[in-house]
Amino acid sequence: MPPPPLILNRLVSARYLLDHSGPRLTKHSDSRAVAHAVLMAHDAAELALGAMAEYTQAPISDKTSFPELLEAVNPKIQPTGLTGLGDFKRLNKIRVAFKHHGLLPDTGTWFNVIDLISHYLDQACKAVFGIALTEVEAAHLIQDPEIVQLITEARSDNANEKFREALEKLANALLKANLTLFNQPLSVLPGDPDPQQALLLTGYGVDPSSFIIMQQLLPTVSASGIAWKRHETGHPGNWTEENVSFCADTLIEVLLRLQSVHPLPQPTRFYHRYRDVLTITVEHPEIRKAQQFFHPEVAKLSMSSVPLEGNELTIGDKIYGRFSVCQDGDGCFSDPNADIENAEWIKIDAPVCEKYRFHPDHFLTVRRKHVAISFEELKEENPLAEE
Repeated sequence: MPPPPLILNRLVSARYLLDHSGPRLTKHSDSRAVAHAVLMAHDAAELALGAMAEYTQAPISDKTSFPELLEAVNPKIQPTGLTGLGDFKRLNKIRVAFKHHGLLPDTGTWFNVIDLISHYLDQACKAVFGIALTEVEAAHLIQDPEIVQLITEARSDNANEKFREALEKLANALLKANLTLFNQPLSVLPGDPDPQQALLLTGYGVDPSSFIIMQQLLPTVSASGIAWKRHETGHPGNWTEENVSFCADTLIEVLLRLQSVHPLPQPTRFYHRYRDVLTITVEHPEIRKAQQFFHPEVAKLSMSSVPLEGNELTIGDKIYGRFSVCQDGDGCFSDPNADIENAEWIKIDAPVCEKYRFHPDHFLTVRRKHVAISFEELKEENPLAEE
């Protein structure tokens, strides 16, 4: 069983202090740099030992000093006690001498204090928690163990130079977070570098630049499987150890920021709730049909339109779909944001009509003056609700 989140958080913080204590020191390093390392090592030790004391129910209080903390934790670490107990006591004396009296530590003795204390804390954490302090990472704070496992496997793949597989596991971890960690309507889908969403997530403390880069490096994942945007950023040139590590670290940060938060209000997209309705207003409306072709490596293409064969549509008939303004009857150039009231032609994607059955790749174009335009609320089973 992993330790409770509050205790685990202290261990993660202790490791963070050790990992970010500064550059590696030598016997010839500046004594003030060594003093800084002493302070970091002491704070990390206090965090980790305090977590052990709480976990083992050692007799301490808010006023317990560091030497008293050592004495309380020592008998709780079985079978040999706290490794390096004497060095911990000397560390405290050196820290007090510098912090309260300005006395600098001896560089030749304490230049390796970070490695030394890390080793001792590793031994103690293994005895108490079953895991070394240097093996504890922020991912362990994620509340879904299956997501933690995916991230762990991704790091292992990265170490074995399976970079593509690692990125795919991270994408699956983010997809699963939408099901188990995020409260609705909050949703973050892998492989979607939406700048607007990145901006919105800053409200939860997510760094937008890191978020967008991570999304550019991850594949998209859906019910049909994993897809890479090869001619954009989903190619082998981006499958590197550095990029996988960056994505793993960023994903962990995003998940920790977003898990179980109360989401801000989210505006509903129009096509998540409504569909456009086109009503024929003339006896012989000019309507054309064309088919769109999709290629996984290139942009969407469409062929020239032809008049709707056997056009039986008349006044009052309705066509449902998604409307946009297009420049001509072929519908190759459409603009969903253009003024539809003053348009000459309208394009209807995903058309639905009682008198015709259209292929999913078909679209229609119709003269604007031959129709009236409105919209209606979707039924739950309507396919237009998917986007």
